[in-house]
Amino acid sequence: MDLSNLKIKDLRALIEKAKERISELEKSEASDVRNKLIAMAREAGFDAVELLSGKAAATASKVRRPAKPKYKHPTSGATWTGRGVKPVWIRELLASGHTLESLTIQTV
Repeated sequence: MDLSNLKIKDLRALIEKAKERISELEKSEASDVRNKLIAMAREAGFDAVELLSGKAAATASKVRRPAKPKYKHPTSGATWTGRGVKPVWIRELLASGHTLESLTIQTV
């Protein structure tokens, strides 16, 4: 396109038309990309809104798996994970001279 013969008024009008066209193309391309992302999420079994908002990742990271028992009572077989308040049986055994190390479940 030869712009050398255009007047200032014509160049400004051309610039405005170009800006409008750029805006239209950006909206169209954004819509196409959005539709492709939604289709990809559905194919993978996800909800696109949750993925894009970060809610799916946030809830997944808050889920805690149950802890494995770390300590075991020598006679009753009661167990404790080592999390939270010490159970009464742990406190009683510690008071009677046992150590936590002696109550540790041995793994092979």
